[in-house]
Amino acid sequence: MKKVLIENLVKNAILIVILLLAYIPIKEFFLEIDDAYLGDVLLTVSILIVTACFGNFAFSYERIEGEKFSHRIIAHLTTGFLMLSIGLLLEIVQVLISREIGSFWIFEISILLIYAGTVGFDFWDVLRLKDNKTS
Repeated sequence: MKKVLIENLVKNAILIVILLLAYIPIKEFFLEIDDAYLGDVLLTVSILIVTACFGNFAFSYERIEGEKFSHRIIAHLTTGFLMLSIGLLLEIVQVLISREIGSFWIFEISILLIYAGTVGFDFWDVLRLKDNKTS
């Protein structure tokens, strides 16, 4: 259990670094798109976020078998890819919305809270693994 928790912490730290590094290129790219496409991009991004969230919340570490490294790495890759997608798509939403309506701190904090909730769910799921292994 301790291995999974440490691996999960490392995974989430890597994801945050990637998201921080990706923000400027995302912002530069999406500030250049034509206004005519803004609605279509927001719709597409919204659908992709829902899809990634569904996959992320449907996954459970409870289903990994024992202490096998191969099972753990596949679990971390699965959740990592989905969480990275969620984070990148939330960054795109933040850039597009701030472009259209300006910066609004409540909206920006809400986006951070959504991602924090995703990370919290990820850790909670790992902690459930411990609870189920001890019972």
